Amino acid sequence: MSEFRRIHVGTQGGAYDVIVGRGVLGQAGDLVAGVARGRRVALVSDSNVSELFGTQVGAKLITAQLDVRPLTFEAGETSKNWQVVGEVVEAFADSGLDRLDTVI
Repeated sequence: MSEFRRIHVGTQGGAYDVIVGRGVLGQAGDLVAGVARGRRVALVSDSNVSELFGTQVGAKLITAQLDVRPLTFEAGETSKNWQVVGEVVEAFADSGLDRLDTVI
């Protein structure tokens, strides 16, 4: 049985929940589908995380009838810069994502 903990995060720009716990990846599709405003989902991760979890999470999102747009960037400190941020944003635009879509 899955045990989740929902942590509510409030910011000046709004609020959101973070869900953590054993088995949460197995429920990723249903959890995201329950809060997504649109059907498209950008699944953004570095190459290490993508290799470990990308296929599993992507499959769960697809099973929940979400349109997954995977985006992987190189792991490591060299990717932590504004150029990579710009490349990610350009990839969002190239994928047809808009403000109703979800980014994970």
